Parts: sequence; structure tokens; C-alpha cells
Amino acid sequence: MGLHGHAAIVGDWDGVTVSIEGSGYSPGLTSLDDWFKKRPNTKVMRWTGASSQAINAGFWAKSYVSTHPNATFSLINTLGDQDKVYCSKIPWMAFYYGSNIAIDGHSYIADMVYSPYAWLSASKMSAVAAIGAM
Repeated sequence: MGLHGHAAIVGDWDGVTVSIEGSGYSPGLTSLDDWFKKRPNTKVMRWTGASSQAINAGFWAKSYVSTHPNATFSLINTLGDQDKVYCSKIPWMAFYYGSNIAIDGHSYIADMVYSPYAWLSASKMSAVAAIGAM
């Protein structure tokens, strides 16, 4: 199975993104400037529900990096497993644990991969920008 793409969530007012780079990495923080330098072709999605829900999700994601410094990259786990993650799962968990929102109605016990491209059609998400050649 091959997956392509990458996902992150903005974690605070300073524009820090939260993601995991891949195998051998733990979740980390990256500035928006560095994100766009490394990934010049990016679609920016925005939560269309209450802004407080997005803010809470972002702050949860940023705190997740410090509360789970030993989390590892893995595609084989449930959506709610905070110790084994992949890039697009971190925003899913942020909304679930930070704002009590199960994106697309998926349960935290769902044994599935929520791919980066799933965010393009996720409920209450709207594309607000396409950076680079899309």
C-alpha cells in the first residue's frame, strides 16, 4: 500500500505546525515558513465550525508534542492510539481530544488509516488556499 502526501495542523497563534515526518521520527513542531519551504505545493484547509473548536484542536496538538515525546510513526493502529501515529492522524486526534469532534464520524477505536487526502473532503473542512502547483 502506498500513501502520498503529508498533513499537519497549526498548533498556535505563532503559526507552528504539528506533524510527524515519518518512520524514525517522533511528533514535532515546525514553523509555517519552514513547512512551506519544504512543501511548496500545499493545500490549506480550514475548519468551518466554531473557531474555538479549531483553536482548541491546535492547542491540543501543540501540547501533544511535549506530552508524547516517545510516540512513534506507525500506520497500524487505531485512530485514538496516541503512542503510534502518522502525519494525518495527528490533526484527527487534535479535533477528537481537543474539541470532542470525531472528524467524519470515525470512532477513536477505528482501525483504519485517515490519509492526508481525506482532509480535502472532510466534514466541516474547507479549502482556503492552494500554494504552488496543485
